[in-house]
Amino acid sequence: NIKPKIPLVVWNDDTIKPQTGFPMHSHQNMEIITYIRQGSITHKDNIGNSGEINSGQIQVMSAGSGITHSEYNLSNEETLLFQIWIEPNQFDIKPRWENINLKNEPEESIEILASGENKYKNSDILKIYQDASVIRINGSQQSLNYKLDKDRHAYFVLSKGKIFIDEIIINERDGVYINGLNEINFDLDPFKKHRKGGDRMDDLSASVDFRPRSRQLTMGGIPWLPRITDKARAKLRGTIGDYIYP
Repeated sequence: NIKPKIPLVVWNDDTIKPQTGFPMHSHQNMEIITYIRQGSITHKDNIGNSGEINSGQIQVMSAGSGITHSEYNLSNEETLLFQIWIEPNQFDIKPRWENINLKNEPEESIEILASGENKYKNSDILKIYQDASVIRINGSQQSLNYKLDKDRHAYFVLSKGKIFIDEIIINERDGVYINGLNEINFDLDPFKKHRKGGDRMDDLSASVDFRPRSRQLTMGGIPWLPRITDKARAKLRGTIGDYIYP
């Protein structure tokens, strides 16, 4: 089997129509983080967990030695979500499911949603089993910067709005792989020195900061990543949106 050179395996960008979803199916040895952008998802699994995850919450599931679960949109509105799959660095662990509330801060913030980085091991941050962090960035200022540690890469998806990264325009739901930078500079508009009030970088992203497993990955700068349809879920055609694959 061909293994990916980075632990980020899949970034799903889903639209789930009302009263539809995914029946019971199984996962093994995968860290799965679900970021609800709009609406809600109801989760149920074979280890006794059940619950509704709403906009403003994230779900973290460690599939470990094996878990079977379902995900349904039982509401009367569309659900929009990002689902991030990260290959773990520990295998066959005890499966678990947790969900947490996101902070509702109007000003700029960088929020670590979940992490397996050593520097966060003594914090209250939700743990994942990989040297990676899932981060939400939002702000109300003209610009905001995020520092990357040495030899770390990032995959960034804009949840809504429009911003610039190093004068490259990023539109809603665009995905960007970033390598070789010490700092990522987010701007509302780098070509204007002064702006009137009212604009904000509203919920810039969920993004993943990780250290690649292989130095054979030589992509530099900010390449674009394609969106393709997941054929494995073609039987639900019309109920889900596009997927973004790194």
